[in-house]
Amino acid sequence: MGTQDIEIVIGEDFSFSLTITVDSAPLPLVGATVHSQIRAYASRTAELITEFDVAIEGDVITLSLTDQVTSQIPYSSGYYDVLVVQNGVDKYYLKGAVSFVNTATVK
Repeated sequence: MGTQDIEIVIGEDFSFSLTITVDSAPLPLVGATVHSQIRAYASRTAELITEFDVAIEGDVITLSLTDQVTSQIPYSSGYYDVLVVQNGVDKYYLKGAVSFVNTATVK
């Protein structure tokens, strides 16, 4: 499983795109379902902070959150992973720490 830490600015839209490679080739995602959640710490029983909206286009997975969602996050950090379900098989391909960053300027 790969690791990629991310930073999310509270009150902003967030989007992160990735392509999973297996043996140096993109993982075909036809028929796959992708799930990704942010939890308070790295455990399935940890408090759920939020769940990413997931889009799949070809071999590219995009995880996103709207500014309305990020503005409601009361945490400074968390943990996420990416689960791909394909042909009845669950496999985690990516994990990482999440830093939530507050801002000072208001529009």
